[in-house]
Amino acid sequence: MSPPLMILLRDRRHVAVLLCLAAACALLIASGSLLESGLSGAGRPHRLDRADIVVGGSRSVTVPGSEHPESVALPGPARIHPDTVRTVTGFAVRHRLEVVADHTAAALAGPDLTAQAETHAWSAVRLGTAGLVAGGAPRAGQVVVERSWGLAPGDPFPMRTGAGLSTYRVSGVLGSAGTPPAVYLPDAQARELAGSDDPTLLGLLHANGPARDLRDPADDLRDQLDGLPVEVATGDDRAAVEAPAAAAARDDLVSIGASLIAVVLLVTVIVVAATTTSVLEARRREIMLLRTLVVTPRELVGLTQAVHLAVAGAAVLPGVPLGLLATRLSRSGLELAGIVPEGLGFGAGAATVLSAVALTAGISSLVAWATVRRLAGRPPAELARADDTGSYRTRPVVAVAGTLLVLVGVAGSLAPLAWDGMAGVAVGGAGGLLLVFGAAVAGRPVLSWAIRAGARVLGRRTGHWLAGALVRGSAARLATLGVPLVLGMSLALVQVSVPATLASSARSNAGRAYVAGAAVTSAAGVPAAGAGGVPMARQQVSAWVEVLGSPEDFAFSAVGFAGPVEDVLDVPVVEGSWDGSPLAPGTAVVSRFAAATLGLPAGGRLRFVLGDGTVTEARVRAVHDAGQGAADIVLPYGQLVAHRPAGGIGAGAADAVLYASPPAVAPGSRVVDVGDSLGTPDPGTAVLVSVLPLLALFCYIAISVAGALAQAMGARRREFRVLWQLGIDAATLRSAVLAEAVVLAAACVLVGTAVALIPLTAIAVGLSGRPLPGVPIWFHVLVSGAAGLLAIMATLLSGRWAVAHRDHV
Repeated sequence: MSPPLMILLRDRRHVAVLLCLAAACALLIASGSLLESGLSGAGRPHRLDRADIVVGGSRSVTVPGSEHPESVALPGPARIHPDTVRTVTGFAVRHRLEVVADHTAAALAGPDLTAQAETHAWSAVRLGTAGLVAGGAPRAGQVVVERSWGLAPGDPFPMRTGAGLSTYRVSGVLGSAGTPPAVYLPDAQARELAGSDDPTLLGLLHANGPARDLRDPADDLRDQLDGLPVEVATGDDRAAVEAPAAAAARDDLVSIGASLIAVVLLVTVIVVAATTTSVLEARRREIMLLRTLVVTPRELVGLTQAVHLAVAGAAVLPGVPLGLLATRLSRSGLELAGIVPEGLGFGAGAATVLSAVALTAGISSLVAWATVRRLAGRPPAELARADDTGSYRTRPVVAVAGTLLVLVGVAGSLAPLAWDGMAGVAVGGAGGLLLVFGAAVAGRPVLSWAIRAGARVLGRRTGHWLAGALVRGSAARLATLGVPLVLGMSLALVQVSVPATLASSARSNAGRAYVAGAAVTSAAGVPAAGAGGVPMARQQVSAWVEVLGSPEDFAFSAVGFAGPVEDVLDVPVVEGSWDGSPLAPGTAVVSRFAAATLGLPAGGRLRFVLGDGTVTEARVRAVHDAGQGAADIVLPYGQLVAHRPAGGIGAGAADAVLYASPPAVAPGSRVVDVGDSLGTPDPGTAVLVSVLPLLALFCYIAISVAGALAQAMGARRREFRVLWQLGIDAATLRSAVLAEAVVLAAACVLVGTAVALIPLTAIAVGLSGRPLPGVPIWFHVLVSGAAGLLAIMATLLSGRWAVAHRDHV
């Protein structure tokens, strides 16, 4: 090993870079595991493992455009249309297969009617290999349950469905166990509970024997069903049809994982660059000697890259196990937040681990090259003249790029003020993220100015002149190390701004628009007949508007009421006319927010997709001004009930029944606030769900900043020794370090809040008309407190250590 390389390697300050890279490797593994888990197969089927081919409803549908069609996601799988059933039946006859239809619906069961269950047609039991272990087939008023229920033939089985509460008798027990637990009823009764003659899925199988590999015939069937909202599955792909919730969760994991990896890479480059800059600036004396006596600039760059590759190699040793641990913690957190269902296959494979290791090494080498190249090109005499705190000038190309990001981000953040509707909010959120990253790239001078301003205020106070002078002299260095804190804080606030403001606005708007005092709801639905209140149906619909020849879709919560709504809903109509009476088929009422998003006036044509994949349109009868989230789209009650996604609430039940005052409820139902019955999330819950995927990223920023601050303060022992020799006692030095920590914390919190305040305020005005951000106060206090406390503790502890060891230079 060459002497120059040994000189560069032997430095404890590399520990800060090692901590950054180890945390980056762990974070990349955890993020990659989300993407890998989403892209991996859904496992093996259980209830459909004997079917050769399974035809299920698609979770997306194609809507037309003048130039390009677009795929629109559905809230659940579509039902199988009768034309599809006829096509599949003809295919089965030609291939000597038998078609078995299944009808499913949501239910609540168990002694206290709180356990989630799913009703199935008894014929569908033939699609799986599990057989009866006790009892026999169900008759009217009877059910067959899976062994996970722990019941025996003859036991009573209370169950709440869309038809109401009934007590069945267990006729048999199956040897299988699935999620959610299945309950099998006679075919006619299962079809009645599902609320539709259209089946949930179709299974094709031979009369005898296990499932066979029929991929070629399945391809023929796909060709015949091309363009219809169905999925044809064989092999392990059948598991996605069996468990659509798990398949939807995998799609969410792909989206979360891909976006998180992109954010992690950007943040990692910024954090590692700040730490590496601090380390290399502190070693300018050694670089000066090497440049003067031994190496050329090109050789110095190569040696520095080799050193940082070695540091990256050491960093991945703890980084990989930490990443695997973070993967397990991520899975538990996502399950707790309800983003993924329990039991979903989740983990990091060899490809994810190796990719994370390669990216860690690549980022380390790239950042080292970009950072040391500037130092290596400076004359040794200039390096010698620089002081111990280093030179932290922002390069012109970096300043220009960051400034452009900031300008574009500010323009995008202000979009909600000029552009009504969801499109303006989406542009505002994206602009906020650009502003955050632009501020991280080019905001170091601003943070340095804020620190110097704090130093001037501090210097005017009696007894704090030394602290003011130290802070003023170290402003550039502190700003470099504080930029990641500003990034983490502002990113957290902007990340939650859109979902939190949407939730807060929807809650407050619903509270003003709905005059009903309470709502009765149930996961299995509430029987509409004889309810006494106003039955309400609700589902997510996707409405679209054509942009440049391609449909641009937006998800809205649509509601419908079975009766006049003057006793439960009061919305001011600003265009058209609507007196609250039930809507006729083919008509709709929309909020001004939805109308602005879709460019719809009263009398316009609303084009949308219902939950079961039906593409339709309606004439806008009126536009109301109740605000976003209260009743964005009002449709006929019967239309929403008839076009629900497969496997959900059945039997024509209502999603909720609205009452003027809280009524008594039957077992399996509960009385909730009207906002809860509309599905509007609590702002605090929206914050947690938004922040949870980025929690590991914030931990990474905290670890990296703490290590960099500790390294930088430890490098100031020579400075403290000189001050001590000039007569400054240790107590005064410790007091100056404390003041420096407080100024840094205050500057980071103020700048981070200022960066996030632009998009937060604009989005709040766009959604609620008030400049009050929807981010809860407790979250801002938590983020600000965490950032400030981290800056104070890292600076104070390492500074006190440097003061105590000032003699060991």
